[in-house]
Amino acid sequence: MKFENSLIGINNRNLKTLEVSLKTSVKLSKILHSHKNPLVCESGIHSPEDIKFIIKNAKIHNFLIGESLLKSEDIGLKLKQLTEISL
Repeated sequence: MKFENSLIGINNRNLKTLEVSLKTSVKLSKILHSHKNPLVCESGIHSPEDIKFIIKNAKIHNFLIGESLLKSEDIGLKLKQLTEISL
């Protein structure tokens, strides 16, 4: 099966242990470096520093952010903090 036209999501959560590591996106982005369509970093994004880490080390600029927004007391403020990063 070919996936060249696919958007690929990289889940940083180990579904067996539920551990989360942003290094998963870094590791798999190197394997998928020739993929032409977007890669998405999924799970484990809690801060602007996490986003900067992924952009710098995995060259991924797309994120699926859920848990950290839902656990936030002010979802709007949290989203604003996550999107106002300077590289």
